[in-house]
Amino acid sequence: MTSPGVRSGVVGVSPRPRKPARIRASPPTSNRAASTRPRVVSLAQRRRFGHRDLALAAGFVGVGCFADGARFYSLGWPSGPPIDAPMRLVAVADTHTFQDELGAIPDGDVFIHGGDLLRRGTLAELEPVAAWIRRLPHPYKIVIAGNHDWCFMDDRVACQQMLGEGVVYLEDQAHQIGELRFWGSPWQPEYNDWAFNLPRGPALAEKWALIPSDTDVLITHGPPRGYGDRSSIGRRSGCEDLLHAVHRVSPALHLFGHIHQDGGFWRAGGVAYANVTTWECERLPSVIDIDPVTRTVMPVSIPAARKIG
Repeated sequence: MTSPGVRSGVVGVSPRPRKPARIRASPPTSNRAASTRPRVVSLAQRRRFGHRDLALAAGFVGVGCFADGARFYSLGWPSGPPIDAPMRLVAVADTHTFQDELGAIPDGDVFIHGGDLLRRGTLAELEPVAAWIRRLPHPYKIVIAGNHDWCFMDDRVACQQMLGEGVVYLEDQAHQIGELRFWGSPWQPEYNDWAFNLPRGPALAEKWALIPSDTDVLITHGPPRGYGDRSSIGRRSGCEDLLHAVHRVSPALHLFGHIHQDGGFWRAGGVAYANVTTWECERLPSVIDIDPVTRTVMPVSIPAARKIG
């Protein structure tokens, strides 16, 4: 049953009342704190100084962005020092305000949310979600919006302010951490007039044309055609033009969500694809390492896909 004010009908999303607490297996643990290999920012540094002081030390310049031709670079969080060891990415999507049910989030260097943080898409809904993201210990945090996240369309500035200085919001923008370049975009093929919907064809292709050719990690809310895009009725709903853009750019890694039923990890043509959906937090975060020098992508923890039928 659809709650009052909730837009329903999007592929892979069924808005519903708050679910009862579930008993789940413990999330993947990490022994990386004891590792001797370099990190972006060590756990000891985080505990000692906190994100704000580390940001100032690394060259934080304030919230905003500047234009360089057709590209936009976020300045909401420092790029940090050069990284010569694998960077650990911890990625989720489609949490839909149920984020507390994920329990402890695995340790990592970069936390990434691939959109659909919300259900109704209001600023009031965003407030506790933003507080949850700010509390996470990861030194770098990147967020994009999804089709449920209306407030990012209605008042992007207010949403960015609510996320806070330590969280980078990308909307057809790039952000660099060490040697790795990230690009984030919230758009997906139109369906029932949701947020960040565009018709298939030229309108979406125009957005994908903005993706720079030097992108290492591409983050979109929706999937490309053929990877992680199989819905509950078995139909593939990914974007063909996005797949063409991925072939053009050839990022090392493409992260996305949106389709709750088809989480997983794939490799093809030198690109690693990962649907990092949590299907409303019933699926744990995906953990992936990427080497900034060789661009080698190594899956660490990829939860099982949702069973259909």
